[in-house]
Amino acid sequence: MRKVDETVEAVLCSASLSEAARALGVARSTLYRRLQREPYREALAQARQLMQQHAQLYLLQRVRQAIDTLAALLEHSDARVQLAAAKALLDAFERLDGATARAREEPIVIVP
Repeated sequence: MRKVDETVEAVLCSASLSEAARALGVARSTLYRRLQREPYREALAQARQLMQQHAQLYLLQRVRQAIDTLAALLEHSDARVQLAAAKALLDAFERLDGATARAREEPIVIVP
């Protein structure tokens, strides 16, 4: 499993598969062959999914901070700042509401 883990790490941390192969000290063709095998494909898919989940969580936390900042600016002493914050919040809500409506309109596809 160590070789699988090292390969996955190199692929995820490199800008290209050629760079990953160099980091591993193997030929690019060797890396391509490894990535065709099930343990490597599965480990890489799981690692990518985990990275995506972490990135989404991070972004959701930052969005919450941005909303809190805009909400605080609604109480600012300058009316122009209040107006800009209100517009930003309403624009964000409109985009979210539109995305939600589009998601409701899309057909649900069930794959057996």
